[in-house]
Formats: sequence, structure tokens, C-alpha cells
Amino acid sequence: MDKSRSISLIDGGWLEKARRGIVSDAKWDLQSFANRLVPRYHWRFRTYYFDALPFKDRNSPSNSQQEKYRKKEEELRAIDRLERFTVRKGTARRQQCLAISRAGDSSPP
Repeated sequence: MDKSRSISLIDGGWLEKARRGIVSDAKWDLQSFANRLVPRYHWRFRTYYFDALPFKDRNSPSNSQQEKYRKKEEELRAIDRLERFTVRKGTARRQQCLAISRAGDSSPP
């Protein structure tokens, strides 16, 4: 009897924050984690891993922005090479915060 096929969807940004402080990078095995996401009598057909590359200023990126971007690209390439994994990349945008005065008008900080 053939096993039913399952796919798993992983939000990489959420997973990274959720596991921080719980599991060290040296002990973390994303392949095993993905296998445990599917029901016992199912076959993991594919895992889609969704994540965004960090914000990098288009005109004049700082050294730290370039380094974070490069590291995340390497990490996502490594995940994409895992068996039955597909990485889907999004983009991060810089958010502008507005300060709200007591009078209720908003103005940029």
C-alpha cells in the first residue's frame, strides 16, 4: 500500500525566532524537523521553506547590511539543497515609524 503524500510549509522567520535559545545551531537538523511535521503514515513529498532576505539599502548598503544579506543567502542556498526542500524568498522593507503626539497628529520621528 502506498503512503499518502504530504507537504510541509515552514515560515523561516518565525521558526528562527521560536527556536532561539531552545536548540543550538550545532544540534539543529532542519531535515529531521521537516520529517516530523508530516503524519506518521505519510511520505514527505516536499517542504516549502519561506523566508525573506534582510533589508539592504539599494543605494549605499552598510557593511553590516551586506554581511547579514550574504549570510542569509548562503543559509537559504544550503536549505534549498536539502532533500525535497524548496526555498521561496520574499523581501524585507524598511519600516518608517511615526511618532504620535498627545494631540493626536502624527509626524516622522
